[in-house]
Amino acid sequence: MGSIQTRTFTQRDLAVLALPLALIVGPFLLWPVAFGLFASFTDYSPFVTRLRFTGLGNYAYILTDSFFGASLRTIAVYSVVTVPAELLIGFAVALLLREPFRGRTAVRIALLVPWLISPVANGVMWHFL
Repeated sequence: MGSIQTRTFTQRDLAVLALPLALIVGPFLLWPVAFGLFASFTDYSPFVTRLRFTGLGNYAYILTDSFFGASLRTIAVYSVVTVPAELLIGFAVALLLREPFRGRTAVRIALLVPWLISPVANGVMWHFL
């Protein structure tokens, strides 16, 4: 019987593997960040063809807006309540789905499809915002 040999990766090996991945995935991560930062200094709208540079005007407007503080409070409460609730529900469902039962694969697929579709819908909605 032969033995299985394992190989340890050096830092150079990992860099050689990571560089193509970074070149492929990097633009998809950096473009939205760069575009969002750029758009925050303009009067960007998906329906406007000419952009006007506003500088820090958008940020000054937000800080003087009466809804800004209320929005921050709403986001904080929503985050503090929903994140732990989603974690608890997610762990409970995961524990239930560990046990074998008839139709388990179909239930897993039914739970994962909305999870896979929501980032696409989220991206489209943020584009229009």
